[in-house]
Amino acid sequence: SVSAQTDKAIIELSKAVELDPRRWDLHDDLGSLFAQQGKLDDAAKRFEEAIKLQPTAALAVLHLGVIRWRQKSTDEALRLLSRACELSPENAQAHFYLGLALSEQEKHTEAIEQFRIAAKLQPDFPDSSRQLGLSLQRTGDANGAVVAFRRVVELQPENPDAHNNLGLALVQAGDAGSAVQEFEAALRLRPEDSGYRGNLGVAYLQRADF
Repeated sequence: SVSAQTDKAIIELSKAVELDPRRWDLHDDLGSLFAQQGKLDDAAKRFEEAIKLQPTAALAVLHLGVIRWRQKSTDEALRLLSRACELSPENAQAHFYLGLALSEQEKHTEAIEQFRIAAKLQPDFPDSSRQLGLSLQRTGDANGAVVAFRRVVELQPENPDAHNNLGLALVQAGDAGSAVQEFEAALRLRPEDSGYRGNLGVAYLQRADF
């Protein structure tokens, strides 16, 4: 099983760290395995050790930032993720997670900038465009959200939530006719969803222009 393989990897990497404790990348790899197992405190210790050994190791800084974000230590996460972006400006994941941390602090304008960078650096990663769309909706930019959610639908045409999110943005943008098509697509993929059905009803009402 995957968990058994992870356990074996942890045993071997722990031995490697004992043999060569000055290698930051071994600490980082071990931390990543602990993170996979949900052992966030153990992971954080490894990443902190990696950063102590190599303060400019962007990957370790990013990994610790993600752990702090998962632990709801948003201020520390923001500091670390900002540093990761400085150290590795071409790393889409660093910008993506910085955007998430900024969103949690309701700094939506700054989050939008980070999600845009992430989506540009890694165009085939749908989560960046999805989060960009959600942040644009929160700031009232429905048309911008439509563009972002269209990209998600392009990348994940079989994802009903992608069609639903696009439909909601289209309703917000005043294009109920196109919204109906998206909610219908969502329902074809997940017919039992009452939320999609309710959204479709609202879109029909708006299209009828009552």
